Amino acid sequence: MKWQYVIEENEARLSALGEQGWELVTVLEREGKLRFYFKRPCPDLKTRITQEQRHEVYTQLGLEEST
Repeated sequence: MKWQYVIEENEARLSALGEQGWELVTVLEREGKLRFYFKRPCPDLKTRITQEQRHEVYTQLGLEEST
């Protein structure tokens, strides 16, 4: 299984990441700031293509995507 990773420093975004399927792996302090490390499985090819196509259509129409 392949994974996607993200590092977040903004605590206000943690709930949103959880709702998007991100799993908190660890929290480290660096230079006085907390850094939150997340992972989630990479979407399969079919899902990725669908997401990319949807993004392209929304961009062309000037619409904002909802998550």
